[in-house]
Amino acid sequence: MINQIKKKGIVEGIFRLSALNARVDEIMNRLSLTNFDELDPIELGAVLKKFVHDLPDGVFSDYLQQQIIHI
Repeated sequence: MINQIKKKGIVEGIFRLSALNARVDEIMNRLSLTNFDELDPIELGAVLKKFVHDLPDGVFSDYLQQQIIHI
């Protein structure tokens, strides 16, 4: 997914603009079957945001979060 965003080019507002929620949910439901070549950059950004947001333990562990905060 990240490679597709890089390949298509960073579009202004890619992570600020929203794709249709129904479309993002549809993509998330069939994530392993999705051909990311067919998605536009805004949809890719929205799917990536939702994927990271929905991670049960986040991207960084609690310990690492504390280390980052103290930098």
